[in-house]
Amino acid sequence: LNHLALGIQLLTQSFHLDSPHSLKRLAEGWTDKLAVRAGHWDALGTQLDELAAASPFVELAYVVDQRGVMVAFSTAGAGAGHERPTGVSIGASFSDRPWFQAVSRDGRTILTSLYDSLLTGEKCFTVAAPIREPGGALAGVLGVDVNVRSWTRI
Repeated sequence: LNHLALGIQLLTQSFHLDSPHSLKRLAEGWTDKLAVRAGHWDALGTQLDELAAASPFVELAYVVDQRGVMVAFSTAGAGAGHERPTGVSIGASFSDRPWFQAVSRDGRTILTSLYDSLLTGEKCFTVAAPIREPGGALAGVLGVDVNVRSWTRI
């Protein structure tokens, strides 16, 4: 029942973009801040650290470029203190991940279903949002892994 209730909460997150508590709104706010660096990803890790630290339910925040290659990540939120999984590194390809493909194809923010986190082993889900260049072209994708236990305590 708990798993089903969490699934329903995730579905409602997909439709309530105007709510100040919407995770889609949070991710899109972050992409607005990150878009200034579109294509010039240096020093992005520090900015992601600041954003993730302000949201204690975030396990991992990361940016991949338009090809799906990771250019920055942060574990400053709920993932702080955990050992980074081997697959999470600058230069790693995430182009085959369904969240990356969906955002690249549809150009909109998405939420994934629940899965076991590689970082903490706890239930989490991903909010993925497009980062756009000033002209509107896709520059990259922001991924925010949300720890369900921490998120439901907000």
